[in-house]
Amino acid sequence: MENKKICASCGVAFGEADDAVTCEHCGTRYHRYCYNISEQGICRCQYDKQAIYGEPSHTLDVRIGESGESVDKSARCLSCGKAAVPGGRFCPYCGGLTAAPGYSAEEVALIGKAAPEYIRKFEKIRHGGMSWNWWAFLWTPFWCFYRKMYFFGIAAMAVQLLTKQLMGGAAAFFQLIFYIMFGIIADSIYMNRIERLSKKAEGIYGDERADYFRAKGGVSAAAPVLLGIGMLVWAGFAVAMG
Repeated sequence: MENKKICASCGVAFGEADDAVTCEHCGTRYHRYCYNISEQGICRCQYDKQAIYGEPSHTLDVRIGESGESVDKSARCLSCGKAAVPGGRFCPYCGGLTAAPGYSAEEVALIGKAAPEYIRKFEKIRHGGMSWNWWAFLWTPFWCFYRKMYFFGIAAMAVQLLTKQLMGGAAAFFQLIFYIMFGIIADSIYMNRIERLSKKAEGIYGDERADYFRAKGGVSAAAPVLLGIGMLVWAGFAVAMG
């Protein structure tokens, strides 16, 4: 039986202010933007029929943003910048965020360009779901440094070095377990960081506030590069000393 509290496309639970649509044939529910951007606005119960007959026997009218009367000119998508739909949470053009209920402007600004992606992840976590981060799993210390979480990046490298020193041949297995666990909890750690930084930003104003967001928010492309160079230098030094 379909869970009516969760979007059948993205798997995120519906919020009170979410714009949702329901399939008139099977009762499946979607966020409006999810339905609009997936499979050209066709409910998944009609996929097979679409392949056989060339077009679905029914669709939901979720094409929005085309009428000037339905657009709030004062609201803009955080991703593509196009006008948003009143009360809508996601952009009908690109699927990006037009509003983020429960998230302050500081939180969105601190995440930066990836705010739509990470806020969707945060929504899953806040509703008791699980989030997976491939970048954090494959490149743990580099992802941490890129997201300016230097403490966790250093801790990840320390785990790698310690397991290699203490466990010998079994180190690779324990490191794999560690990276899998980190891939699961990485988004939760990042969410907690954003929430903490956002609270601190509330009491900062003027130029100091701009400096704070510049230093703490967004990403650092240079940090993982410098980390990689440092690791290569360290490896060369270790070989020379060995």
